[in-house]
Amino acid sequence: MTEQITRAVVRGLDWLAVRQLSWGEFNTNFWYSDQPKRPGVPDSSPFVTAHVVHALDFVKDARARGMQERALKFLRGEMEGQGFWRYRSRRQGQRWGWSLDMDDTSCVSYVLRQHNIAFPENRAWLVGNRNARGIFYTWFTPRRAMPHNFEWLRLALAYARCQVLRTVILKHERLERNDVECVVNANVVWYLGECAETNAAIDYLIDTARQGREAQEMRYYLHRNSFYYALSRAYANGIARLDEAKEAIVENIRAEWNHAREFENDLQVALAACTLLNFRCDIPELARAMDWLVARQDANGGWREWAWIGYVPFTTRWGSAEMTTAVCVEALARYANTR
Repeated sequence: MTEQITRAVVRGLDWLAVRQLSWGEFNTNFWYSDQPKRPGVPDSSPFVTAHVVHALDFVKDARARGMQERALKFLRGEMEGQGFWRYRSRRQGQRWGWSLDMDDTSCVSYVLRQHNIAFPENRAWLVGNRNARGIFYTWFTPRRAMPHNFEWLRLALAYARCQVLRTVILKHERLERNDVECVVNANVVWYLGECAETNAAIDYLIDTARQGREAQEMRYYLHRNSFYYALSRAYANGIARLDEAKEAIVENIRAEWNHAREFENDLQVALAACTLLNFRCDIPELARAMDWLVARQDANGGWREWAWIGYVPFTTRWGSAEMTTAVCVEALARYANTR
């Protein structure tokens, strides 16, 4: 089976290399879940590209390094101010309807740092964007705990312009200034690491997993496997205390996999598999998941598009075949490396 997995990884890399856009980005699509037969519309964002870069870290192949190099240039070029990112890129219309946010900033900052790409120190802005409990907010808005300089004014103007565009021009809902989301917190902790400023957020993540409150705490992610993946990734990055959430998460994954007669969603299976690998948990069900992912690979070498994020109360969805393929490649490559 290891040879089949290796071939699947190589074919996945071939497909990603062809699909990478000339400026280094990997595609993201947007669609409405109540219109499933309509093709997704490209929606340029640094978010998927950051995750593809991370997934390729686990692949020992020169082509992966080349794709990462081009992608990192795109990510660095999307930076605003002194180390901030937003969901939509400069290539996308209506980007001002998305404020600067903690999720994109943390994910992009992590992969840039991991690859020794210089960018301004932004830690003070992230640790200053917490509520009274010490939990991280989703959106960057000016807070008392942040440095008070020109960047503070930039955040105020960016958030105000976003709200005006969304509510007055686009007739959309406002962004909630004090919004909190568990996957966002896991990604912030992944970037900042375990320290005094993240202890409360780590407690929040552990409590959410152990109490089974993922659904109540997710606003922008569509499945609890996204939370498990993000939390376990932070654990694998050295946040040992997140081990307290391991038992509950592993049992939930096993129950989900064993309840169904077969797997259904390529992306969710790959995210769950990566979670088990992050926790160094080699359960028998993991081998079955690898077999299934290999069998699900398309003839062209990629895996199909599945939604990853969206506004949970509404029908808006985002994802791409590139995103699914990258996580499937990560899962298969990591599993093969353990054999």
